[in-house]
Amino acid sequence: MSSATQNAQAGRAIASFIFLPDIKSSGRKLLYEIEQATKPYTLASIMGQARYVMCDLPFYDTRETAGTDQSAVYDPAIKRRWYLTDDPIGADDTATASQWKDLSICINEIKTIVFREATIVGRENVFLVGFGIGFAVATAFLFQSEERIGGLLGVHPVMPFHIDLKYIAIDGQTKAVENARSKMPNKDESSSEQDEANSEASAATVDVDRGNEQTHEARRARLMGFLTYLTTRWEAPTHKRYIDRTDASTPVVLIHGLDDEQIHFKHAKHSVAMFWHLGYTAKLKIMDGEGHKLTRNMIGELFNRFMMQNLGNEAVRAHLGGLLWEGIFERWCNEC
Repeated sequence: MSSATQNAQAGRAIASFIFLPDIKSSGRKLLYEIEQATKPYTLASIMGQARYVMCDLPFYDTRETAGTDQSAVYDPAIKRRWYLTDDPIGADDTATASQWKDLSICINEIKTIVFREATIVGRENVFLVGFGIGFAVATAFLFQSEERIGGLLGVHPVMPFHIDLKYIAIDGQTKAVENARSKMPNKDESSSEQDEANSEASAATVDVDRGNEQTHEARRARLMGFLTYLTTRWEAPTHKRYIDRTDASTPVVLIHGLDDEQIHFKHAKHSVAMFWHLGYTAKLKIMDGEGHKLTRNMIGELFNRFMMQNLGNEAVRAHLGGLLWEGIFERWCNEC
């Protein structure tokens, strides 16, 4: 996964914002859309002494490149993808084996970037900003992370394989596995479910048996166990996994345009509900009069919510607060 040049030198950076584009987009295209919405202000001037990373999607999509000339293949604006998806916005309910593998690679790519930025500004000052399916992969990263980051921000958010994630959080496995298990004959008492769960256990992926407990911590333990196994093996586990070192302290801020005709606001509701289901503090703002197109008003509201949730360190908040006070994100400020 490549990224654009940073705007702030490592030695004086106060934070890092990692931007994850939507489907059929790229870091370069997203940067262009942001700066078209905020002109004459550039993202560099808006970020000030905070770094920004504009990510490109990790995979070339052969379906998009088929029939095009060779030079077009290397245009990241439309020729790359996150995980394979049958849904036009990446909101598949459940995942196939190949989709799980793709997601594992996406998570590891984000993990590498977060680690790099954390060595520069500190993990508590790293923020993920996801758009559509870009938010989906950022969410998957967060669900397998043992440590807090500064925050997760989402614009027209999509939850990855939300039905499967709910099944995993509640019972430790995907919908397909649970359906198959329900059709199997009952086991005898000498072969317990936990014996099966531990048959492939390792200290790294199985810390505790949460049984049927439905606390936030238990749900996170199941989901984190699943995703940790996924990111180390590149495949979904065949048995339940548990990790008891979960963290839900990363704040989550979501915004969505009520008039978005590309991504229905139900996906934003699914997203925030999943975070609540796992014990995260997540806030969703539905913006009346806004659609899918990224606007000055939406960017301003994202930073406004950033401030309202008290995210960022003092220097970041002072800079963004000053921009909001000046009104540079207001609709009328196209020529200010």
